[in-house]
Amino acid sequence: MGCSDKVVALIEEALQNPVMSAPDGLKTERQESRSVCSKNIHHQSDLILRQLLTDFVTVLKSVLFYSIHLSSTINTVKESVITLFANIIN
Repeated sequence: MGCSDKVVALIEEALQNPVMSAPDGLKTERQESRSVCSKNIHHQSDLILRQLLTDFVTVLKSVLFYSIHLSSTINTVKESVITLFANIIN
C-alpha cells in the first residue's frame, strides 16, 4: 500500500466517522467552568505574569535591536575617523 493509498484510506475513514458536536449541557458546563476559572486569582495572576513576560521580551528584543544598530553605527564612525586620520597623516 503506497503513501497516497494510505492517505485516501484515512480520508475515507474520517468521512465515514465524523466527529459529533458536544451536547448542549456540556457546552453550558464548559462556559460555567470558564467563568469560574476566569474569576480565580491564580488564573488572573497567571494571565498578568504572562503579559508582563511578553512585554519584557518585547522590550528586550527592541533593546537588542537598537544595541546591534548602535554597535554598527559606532563601527562605521570609528572606521571613518581612522580613515580621516590616515589621510591627514599621509
